[in-house]
Amino acid sequence: MKFSVVIPLYNKEHYIEATIQSVLNQTCTDFEVLVVDDGSKDNSLALARKFESDRVRVIPQENQGVSVARNTGIREARGEYLLSLDSDDWWEDSEVLGVVARRLEQTQAEVLSFDYRKSYDGRKTPPYFGKEDAKEFTLEYMMKEGLWVNGICNKAVSRRLFEDNTLNFRPKVSSEDMDWPLRLALKAERFDYLQQVVFVYRQRATSLSHSVSPKRV
Repeated sequence: MKFSVVIPLYNKEHYIEATIQSVLNQTCTDFEVLVVDDGSKDNSLALARKFESDRVRVIPQENQGVSVARNTGIREARGEYLLSLDSDDWWEDSEVLGVVARRLEQTQAEVLSFDYRKSYDGRKTPPYFGKEDAKEFTLEYMMKEGLWVNGICNKAVSRRLFEDNTLNFRPKVSSEDMDWPLRLALKAERFDYLQQVVFVYRQRATSLSHSVSPKRV
């Protein structure tokens, strides 16, 4: 299996169906979906379970925070590469996973970063990076050009890098994905960047990402 798509879920009953469906719509079908419900108190778990199949696994757990939910999904994953998608975001169109797969076949990168866009009440922004292709996307080049950013959802990562648990997310912290890309950069050796919008990042007033501060990080 090529891909495991991990979706941590907590109280997103208004969004989770569209999120899962955007993955199932892919023309590239070499993937599994792992929805880890972190003790949702609304109807999220029931809605996610409507999609259960050979391809979609729903894993309920007691509420322990998004870091533990991510770690659970990573531990249960069977794909060669891991992708993450937050439960209120979605993939841009039905072709993006195929584009990612073809790029990985070409470069054999351990970490493939890609572009994304934001959505404000249904209004999509231009691509976040919007950079032209270079001959080679090294980690040094990506950092200089601003293509290496905090976050997990704009990266496909070799599952092999997670085997010793050093890339686990730290539980009970805010902004759990802030230090993770730094640890990933130290661990991986082969990097690449794809000038393709793969996912749409929903912006909501209540999102935790709006409460990030140096003190909390």
